[in-house]
Amino acid sequence: MKRGLGRFKVKDAVNVNSQGIIKLLTEIVGKDNVLHEPYDLIAYSRDRYPILTHPKLGVKPVAVVRPATTDEVREIVVLANKHRIPLTPRGSGTNYAGSAVPVKGGVVLDLTRMNKILSINDDSMSVKVQAGVILQNLEETLNNKGFTFGHDPPGQFSHRHRRRMHINSVIRMESGQVWRHGTPCSGP
Repeated sequence: MKRGLGRFKVKDAVNVNSQGIIKLLTEIVGKDNVLHEPYDLIAYSRDRYPILTHPKLGVKPVAVVRPATTDEVREIVVLANKHRIPLTPRGSGTNYAGSAVPVKGGVVLDLTRMNKILSINDDSMSVKVQAGVILQNLEETLNNKGFTFGHDPPGQFSHRHRRRMHINSVIRMESGQVWRHGTPCSGP
């Protein structure tokens, strides 16, 4: 028997319709943070690649859910796993070619409410942010300390005479497993 995430097993998956998914998501994040009207879903159905920007192209998700905390994200992931709902995470929505395009029948996990810069460590030249942080805000905050993230599109920010910061990704699964990506910078 395959194991699902946390205490749920894949065999326990229950089919739910779109309205059922929306109701369950609303119980987690509140009705103001679950988008499901067709006009709300258009922007989440495609990326910004010019050929794919026509409103009739792309796959509309069943809903867009906007959590504000790690616990809400965990609850959404457990719910999606239990009901076998595809999730597509999305950050601040620059959404250029190859970005967060949903799967048919899926839900977009919009992380824009999780937009805080949590800490900056000058010594290790690292910064801890939430997944929905606005890159311009991050860059401006780092610039004020003499650093740069240097990841935005070319020419967006000046990188001369700045020490480059590094972001590590940490994903904690409900099972307790932690996935890490990246390493601290060794210097300027």
